[in-house]
Amino acid sequence: MNRRTLIYTGIAAALGLATAVTASTAYAGNGGLVFNPNAVKMKVKNVTLAIKSPAGNVCPGQAKLSVFFRANKKGKITFLLVRDKGQVSGPYTVQTKKYGNEYRASYSKSFNVQTPINTRYRAVVTHSGKKGSRWVPLRASC
Repeated sequence: MNRRTLIYTGIAAALGLATAVTASTAYAGNGGLVFNPNAVKMKVKNVTLAIKSPAGNVCPGQAKLSVFFRANKKGKITFLLVRDKGQVSGPYTVQTKKYGNEYRASYSKSFNVQTPINTRYRAVVTHSGKKGSRWVPLRASC
């Protein structure tokens, strides 16, 4: 090996080492960049169910069921309506909207009561673990 080849080999090795060191330090940190924080999951804070029985609790008559939600952020809420006898209807989905400093959503349904009824309903949010409304009665006699 002559002197020129030895010098070129040394320069190439030094450049290779410098490149490797620079690349490893560049990938070791994020270069001072700030990553987005973890996204906050949608959490339902409160579920309220209201039922307006037919006028005078007499059938046939018009009844109205409404469900109100409060949440921590904008998003979709999926819920079920559960009857005390075990019947489940749904799933229903509502979209929250911002009102002041909180996010709210609501669902309403009117229906005709044709036969005598004495039952209770509850709204349960799916995939939330435990959020649900209290049992609310629906009564009508013919």
